[in-house]
Amino acid sequence: MARPKKTGIEYFPFDIDMFEDEKVLPVSVEFGAKGESVVVRVLCAIYREGYFVQWSEGLKFKIANQAKVSEGLVSDVVAKLVKYHFFNEGIFNQHQVITSAGIQKRWKEATRKRVDPDEKEFWLLEKNEVSGGRNDVSGGRKAEETPTKRHETPQSKVKEKKLITPLPPTGDEQELPPVWKKDYQVYLSDLRSAFKKLIADQDWISQQEKFNPGVDIQKSIEKSCVNYWATEGGWKKKKASKIKSIDWKSTFANAISQSMNRVYKDRFGAEPKENVKLQKPEKW
Repeated sequence: MARPKKTGIEYFPFDIDMFEDEKVLPVSVEFGAKGESVVVRVLCAIYREGYFVQWSEGLKFKIANQAKVSEGLVSDVVAKLVKYHFFNEGIFNQHQVITSAGIQKRWKEATRKRVDPDEKEFWLLEKNEVSGGRNDVSGGRKAEETPTKRHETPQSKVKEKKLITPLPPTGDEQELPPVWKKDYQVYLSDLRSAFKKLIADQDWISQQEKFNPGVDIQKSIEKSCVNYWATEGGWKKKKASKIKSIDWKSTFANAISQSMNRVYKDRFGAEPKENVKLQKPEKW
């Protein structure tokens, strides 16, 4: 009896910056380590099967049990990954199947000559992406060695290839807007991180104090955040621009120069007039 053809793989490459990817970052921000654990479990489920997996109640229950989280959280994480095009949205919505062009590329690289492009379901890569080079699916045979004709009889059968209805381009084919422009919480997380980094930069603080005599730089930055940049109004202002990433250093320097944001030290330069402790960014 012939040995069943193996389609799954035993391990897959894991990018150390995966959770910094704009398609995954929303999961990390909203669900933390539990959400990240679900991401890894889903990827394991996919590669165990091959390059895609059927999304089902059974799989949802299994991942929830493995990750020690609720089934609702698993559903929310998968929905988030589909929304931000980490998984192909069209195929998921049409077939309840989880896959992506990136997953298929890594699977193809791992399986090498076991790839047969004519028998692929839910395949997203172009045909020339699964042949040629070291991953040649013909097994390395030169073109001239392949017979130009093949005897076919009326009884010959060709395995039907499941075709996918053409779908609008997803994140695998088009450039997506930065995640912070779609998600206020991601924007807020970026702002908090930039604030913490800048107030710890004593060289920059000293430079700003030189340019703004008598001004409490840290308090002034905090005031601009609390009153504007950490609000949805500030977010909408930033996302309306054409920028892909926010230069918070310039933003804060400009904020300090505006009188409405300035908090002054007393005449002795010891304490600000507004004798209030610096708030933690998490409280914004």
